[in-house]
Amino acid sequence: AWIGEHHFNSLGVLSCPDLVLATLAARSKRIRLAPAVTVLPLHNPIRVAEQWATLDLLSNGRVDWAAGRGYDRREYEPFHVSFDDNQVIFEEGMEVVQMLWRAGGERVSHRGKYYQFEDVRITPQPIQKPIPSYIGSFSKPSIELAARLGCGLVVAPFAAAMTFGGLRQVADLYHETCARHGTKPGPLMKI
Repeated sequence: AWIGEHHFNSLGVLSCPDLVLATLAARSKRIRLAPAVTVLPLHNPIRVAEQWATLDLLSNGRVDWAAGRGYDRREYEPFHVSFDDNQVIFEEGMEVVQMLWRAGGERVSHRGKYYQFEDVRITPQPIQKPIPSYIGSFSKPSIELAARLGCGLVVAPFAAAMTFGGLRQVADLYHETCARHGTKPGPLMKI
């Protein structure tokens, strides 16, 4: 179940996919649970790491987590987050979430441009080590970030066609960037 996050519009999606997926987790045993996607710059990455680790625990390890930076400036303004800076905010947020999950319950610190904290550990820890992570992308920088962090990639075919010429070109860029960073390519999902 891939459930999108949107705010302040009528696209037929929800502002809180984590709550809907938690309800599905309680009523199912096998279905994989994923946001499509968490608009990460609109959230504190520590809280995101905690929420999805908790859902992974409650679902007995059935979370596939996906994040993106979003595409609608109108969703950013009420949260007082800079849409113009969303790529760098997104990159730092992804690094923080991944660092907290990889820490395995150990305390970590971070001194970034947008997020700073000392001596933090998330509890509970996720069951999956690591939680399968994806980056939703309409842009080259996000595809490159997925490759650098070893995340899978979620792409909308229409966006791939408009921006890159097609899914094959997106896959080629992703695999080339993985090779350049020495990371193993993850799954490529189309939504």
